[in-house]
Amino acid sequence: MPSVFDQQQLGQTLTRFLGEKLANQEMQSFMKAVEIIKPPVAKLFWQATTGKAGIYLVLTGKVRLLDRSNNLITTLNPGGGFGETSLFAKELWLPYAARASSNLQIAYLPSEILQGLMNKHPRIGDRLRKQAEMWDLMLTLLHQYQEQNSTSAEGILQALSVFERHDLELGSVNAKLRQDSKLWLVHRGELQHPDGCLRNQQKASHCLRSCNWTTQSHPRRIPS
Repeated sequence: MPSVFDQQQLGQTLTRFLGEKLANQEMQSFMKAVEIIKPPVAKLFWQATTGKAGIYLVLTGKVRLLDRSNNLITTLNPGGGFGETSLFAKELWLPYAARASSNLQIAYLPSEILQGLMNKHPRIGDRLRKQAEMWDLMLTLLHQYQEQNSTSAEGILQALSVFERHDLELGSVNAKLRQDSKLWLVHRGELQHPDGCLRNQQKASHCLRSCNWTTQSHPRRIPS
């Protein structure tokens, strides 16, 4: 259980991360489930494929996030967090890992508690899912362009923040959606052009032309 000072700090961090202020009683109940973790310096203390599901918030120190090839993705400072993808275990997210720096303190919120919170507050669940999808897209784009060394995780996440999320049903894409959109990022499934051209996660972006597209395998499209 965090100290009084830590509770105040953690409450502010939680509110920023969740994007919604909880009632005092609900926040106090939530705090009781928080576990403070102090990993040793340089320890690889969490991996997406095997780590405990939940959210990890940086209180002090720094966390270095690494991709599956052990390359540095980004460094998280106090107030930052990770682990959103672990809350949606049925999805096939790209893996990553977390390594501790000096004086690191992490607030860990178990998945079981967060699932209840997301059920009660759907907007929080939507926000966490969107963050998980943006993180997964960012990893996909970083992997595609890593040889060019022309972008960063922060730059990609900032660009993705202006996109809108859409779930598309099988069949033809709505004409108005095609007209209003110019850049498409396919996160799941495929888009098929009449000429047979397919766009999927491996070909993540495409400038939309005025033609008919059909969807394959329930893609998630995030258009600008």
